[in-house]
Amino acid sequence: ALAARTKRQRLASGIVLQTLNKQTRGNTVVASINLRWASLGETTPLRGTDMVGELISEGSTTMGRQQLQDTLVHLNASLNVVSGNQEVTLTVRAERDTLLAAMKIGIDLLRHPAFPPEAFERIRTAHVASIEAGRKELSTLMNMATRDVVNKARGAKLGDPEYVASVDESLGDYRDTTLDDVKGFYNH
Repeated sequence: ALAARTKRQRLASGIVLQTLNKQTRGNTVVASINLRWASLGETTPLRGTDMVGELISEGSTTMGRQQLQDTLVHLNASLNVVSGNQEVTLTVRAERDTLLAAMKIGIDLLRHPAFPPEAFERIRTAHVASIEAGRKELSTLMNMATRDVVNKARGAKLGDPEYVASVDESLGDYRDTTLDDVKGFYNH
């Protein structure tokens, strides 16, 4: 049923666009853009990969955080930027008539991130606190109990894409990450 309602087209830029019209009466549109940075082997040794999205969400060189929030409220829209080792995903939720304006803001954030130093420190501190707080959680304990076996079975060593880091290694990575690391990854 979904496949029959999905429209696919290739844009001049080579991007494949898939749209799915809703069967409800609502006017909300959700659009997601997933951009790949590079291959896993290229990005694994770089620091700050998962902080890029959070920092992009803080504003651009053309629009500060407060102006961004005010504009999104005015448009009745929301943006979410999530990043990882290989990709960044921008999700925009807006009314049909404000989607284009909200998408333009999202593209501006992706192209011209401000990377404010105070936001970097706040985000890095939050990641460290979250890892510390989760140190004694059952899921963390289970992961740590199996990580040596998994790493050995995979033949993975620190720095390999398949390597499962310990809590202390993850903490050290966040503590050692600098804003320049994040900018370097973004510019990679």
